[in-house]
Formats: sequence, structure tokens, C-alpha cells
Amino acid sequence: MEPTDEEISMDDVKRETKEALDAARELTRHKKQEYQKRLSQQLSELDREIQQASEDLDKAGESIEEQYSATMTELGERMEEVRGRAAELQEKSGEAWQETCEGLSKALQEMETALQEAKGALKQQEER
Repeated sequence: MEPTDEEISMDDVKRETKEALDAARELTRHKKQEYQKRLSQQLSELDREIQQASEDLDKAGESIEEQYSATMTELGERMEEVRGRAAELQEKSGEAWQETCEGLSKALQEMETALQEAKGALKQQEER
């Protein structure tokens, strides 16, 4: 039997509100942990790809190495920057957390694009 409006006390409302807030916090914490886990995996994979591309460029001809060595150096520097921002992410909440996530996603996309360009140029060089 459902309690009537008269039977619901302020304590009941407070308790239910607290339970709802606790549940929301737990869900947010879980989502943040999942995002950080995926981000860590993405960073590791991108780091591995950058390292492999750098090694491949070192073996390539001088012209291609000269053309993309600055790109690879920049990618390494950006990787360090992104790792630092990812570490800061753990301390952020709410809107600041969301803004940092969006910035990280954009930075990762830009890095991936630059890496794919370098890998494409290397592949073209190898085909010649």
C-alpha cells in the first residue's frame, strides 16, 4: 500500500533525495572511470603507433624523414600534453570535466590525422 501525502514526512523526502543523489554520483563516477580507461587505452595505442611510425621514418629515405621529422616531434610533444591533461581529468568534475573531455577528444583526433598523413607519405615513399 502506497503512503498518502499525509504519511510522507520531510525525513522521507530527504532520505529519498539523498539516495537519488548518491545513485547519480555513483553513475557519474562509473562513467568517468570508463572514459578514463578508454582514454588510457587510446593513448597507449596512439603512442605505440607514433613510436612505430618514427622507427619507420628513421629507416625511410632522407627526403621523407626530413619532411615528417618535425611532425613526429610535434606528435610526441602533443602526446605528453594530452597525457598531462588526461591526468588532470581525474580531479575535474561537472562542466570542467566535460570541457576537458571535449578538448582531449579534439586533440586525439588531430594527432590521429597527423599520424595518418605521415604514415600515408611513408607508404607512398615505400611504393616508389
